[in-house]
Amino acid sequence: MHHLRTTFALLLLCSGFLSIRTATAGIVISEIMYHPPGTNVLEEWLELHNTGSNSVNLGGWQLDRGVHFTFPKPTVMLPDARLVVAADADTFRALHPGLGGFLAGWAGSLRDNGETVGLVDAAGQTVAEVAYAAEGDWATRRLSAPDRYGRAGWIWVAEHNGLGRSLELINPALPNGLPHNWTSSAVAGGTPGRPNSVESRNLAPLVVEAGHFPLIPTQNDPVTLHVRLLDERTTGLSAALLHREDGTAPFTATSMGDDGKHGDGLPGDGLFAVQLPARPNGTVVEFYFEVVDAEGHARTYPAVIPSGSDRTAHFLYQVDDEPFSGPQPLYRLIMNRAETEYLRQTWRDEPDSDAEVNGTFIGLDAQVREGATAQVRYTSSFRNRGHGTRVSVPHNFRVNFPKDRPWQGREGINLNTQFTQSQVFGSMLMRRAGLPMAEARAVQVRISGEDLAGTGSPQFGAYAGNELVDDSLVERQFPGDPDGNLYRGIRDVYPGNPRADLVWHGPDASSYTNAYFKRNHVTEDDWSDLVHLLDVLNNTPDANWDTAVAQVADVGEWMRYFALNTLMGNQETTLATGYGDDFALYRGVLDTRFRLLGYDMDSVLGSGTRTTTYSDGIFKMFGSGSHRIPVLEQLLKHPSFAPVYYRELKTLADTLFAPEQMNPLLDQLAAGFASGEAITAAIANMKAFNASQRAHVLGEIPMRVSVSDGLPVVSGYPRTTTPTIPLSGRAQAIDTRSIRVNGTPATWSAWDANWIAPAVSLHPGINRVLIQALDGSGKEVERTTHDVWYDDGNEARVVGTVAADAIWSAQLGPYHITGDLTIANGVTLTVEAGTTVYLDSGAHLTVSSGGRLLTEGLEAAPIRFTRPPGTTATWGGIVINGGPGSPENQMSHTRIEFNGSTAIEVAGGTVRLDHLTFGNTDRQY
Repeated sequence: MHHLRTTFALLLLCSGFLSIRTATAGIVISEIMYHPPGTNVLEEWLELHNTGSNSVNLGGWQLDRGVHFTFPKPTVMLPDARLVVAADADTFRALHPGLGGFLAGWAGSLRDNGETVGLVDAAGQTVAEVAYAAEGDWATRRLSAPDRYGRAGWIWVAEHNGLGRSLELINPALPNGLPHNWTSSAVAGGTPGRPNSVESRNLAPLVVEAGHFPLIPTQNDPVTLHVRLLDERTTGLSAALLHREDGTAPFTATSMGDDGKHGDGLPGDGLFAVQLPARPNGTVVEFYFEVVDAEGHARTYPAVIPSGSDRTAHFLYQVDDEPFSGPQPLYRLIMNRAETEYLRQTWRDEPDSDAEVNGTFIGLDAQVREGATAQVRYTSSFRNRGHGTRVSVPHNFRVNFPKDRPWQGREGINLNTQFTQSQVFGSMLMRRAGLPMAEARAVQVRISGEDLAGTGSPQFGAYAGNELVDDSLVERQFPGDPDGNLYRGIRDVYPGNPRADLVWHGPDASSYTNAYFKRNHVTEDDWSDLVHLLDVLNNTPDANWDTAVAQVADVGEWMRYFALNTLMGNQETTLATGYGDDFALYRGVLDTRFRLLGYDMDSVLGSGTRTTTYSDGIFKMFGSGSHRIPVLEQLLKHPSFAPVYYRELKTLADTLFAPEQMNPLLDQLAAGFASGEAITAAIANMKAFNASQRAHVLGEIPMRVSVSDGLPVVSGYPRTTTPTIPLSGRAQAIDTRSIRVNGTPATWSAWDANWIAPAVSLHPGINRVLIQALDGSGKEVERTTHDVWYDDGNEARVVGTVAADAIWSAQLGPYHITGDLTIANGVTLTVEAGTTVYLDSGAHLTVSSGGRLLTEGLEAAPIRFTRPPGTTATWGGIVINGGPGSPENQMSHTRIEFNGSTAIEVAGGTVRLDHLTFGNTDRQY
């Protein structure tokens, strides 16, 4: 067998080929098509290159980061061979029909903004990895064209980022993962399976790192600036620092040394440095580097296309003498004068513009100040942000970090100024309740050294540093399922005022892109899951609506989201308050139910400005007027879901919002701000508001069965002259699934916990109506009884002796015993279910020896022995005589009330008692 040397890998399909020598050295990732020009992620691919002198068997190796792919056994790469691995075979073959040797079918997709792509061998050892990006050292900085407001902002430009070119490795002899060793392909579509179009064995020095120290110099500190270089040759390299104080021109060029005498470490180690003298407090210094190798190949760092104006996008540092030892992190946003003025003009003239200015971000955490090093992010971007607060003073800031240099795992951060303590606390409550939510913290912010935050409300001396709703949030909030789709819903401020109100606008995804915004997987431009959610919510037949909804939405979590917002008294324009605004939706790959994420918490717990509830009920999410959200009304009113909402309300009210839990949390919040009267008063107000709002919400949750009849009360009873009446009421809202009235199902409305029985049948006399609340399995949750007097104007009066067997029926009653009544020997008196028996003052019912009394009541139709309505005297009692051979008396489901000294006296006879109730607590039973 002969080995064929080709520009692609030779795939050996038999495991018996033994002459191939396994070697891991020399395999590099050499080309990546991570962002095709269209939206089809199946057009993605990457290329491996065997730069070594030995053949390598990749069988069992894996692409294990970014995308996932296992190489079949054996897969052999000859020396200098190239192997393409594509997302999809048919798609790749159609785009590159001349390339026959490639593999395809990876899982996942490559992210547009950048991520780490890794290759591991069969033992799991990393062979090659590239953390590519679309910004920072992987791109060039330039000003954009003016936006709709006429404002131009700094953007990152790279032809490999969706402009039809691949990302190609330049010199495979230099480290695989260094950004300056990569650039956009010189030809459209890249060079899969062929030598890279930009390949070179001699390129300008690679900048490995650059910076200044100390990061926050005082007026007494000289500043050392450094740049570390890597080149094919270790000799002949040079570096120059170009710097100027802000507002001066031109830049001053200063040679940097690698001789161990300029704060540059060891001589000849590739680290070049120079020290600048100390400068006055407040001075901003702008700088960049020019590096050259022995052959004259030069690089300017950072790479910036001149703007043609006084605006620049270089590195900056600022001299600052401010001592700072507070409990909050300190964020410094440093801009030169031109950028600062441009941002101010934007605030003043066109606050809706998102045009970005260039600056340096330095983050300093409290724990960092105790010994660790602060973190700097040069060439960060700052802009105005907000929806209804863009014109607030001080302004909100959006900070974007270069995608190749995230800060604390974040690609950006929002710095908000409205009721900062509420924003921080609302985020904390959401996450403490187990709901996904962007993190927020109180932070100090300096804008080129200036503290803009007011000491009182609404800033309390701090900004709210809020996590972005983006891929980074997904990775932190859903670490077990991070590859799903994230959407942000907003109420647009532009003409037409579209709202993310969960309304169906048809199957075309473009009908939703002005109110919902994809926050990840933008290239795919696949909105099918969101469209499907809205389709199910709006178009599923009622018969199986709840089942279908539960398959596309995590309903339990949605209910907790609504309950939490209700208890917080949130007044923000958001889904929880009836507006299609300020929320996010996430659908995972493993759990395909949409999760509901909160956003914007500056209007919770009264914002610290009030102490009492707004008293706006517990169904504010329905909206009102033109802001009604029918889908939410259907969701919260559905009998399958309404009890879940009530359960979440009660659970949270009894735990997180109970003052004994809430108040210590608010004390912790206060400790995170600088002490002062303003924050102390705000926290006290929030505690009072929570107590008021909690009481209001608990008062809106029915917890007991109640009954209403609408009848006048006569002689102590609701009285009617008709044989049927309507009854209604409420019941415990959490567990109740149905109501029975005297054993007959009533109409039950779960969302407002109301029941109605439109025609309850009554017997003449005093009726005890039984109302039972049942759970989903038919088990009784609670019961109550309700007495109603049906007065038809008739009664059967009896006195003396019952001399023959008799049956007293409810329909022929009530029976009125006007004096002592005796059941004779050998006679049985049967009292049927639902019968009322009145007894006058002092009257006794006596059963002779050999006589018999049977009261055969039912649970839903008990028998009652009582005094006539309107009287106050007591009757005597029931006396049962007997002896050997006397028949057994039986009394079941019978109520005895208003009797004299003894309710039942048994004198020698026997009686079986079953389900008797007594209305006198001061008499002997």
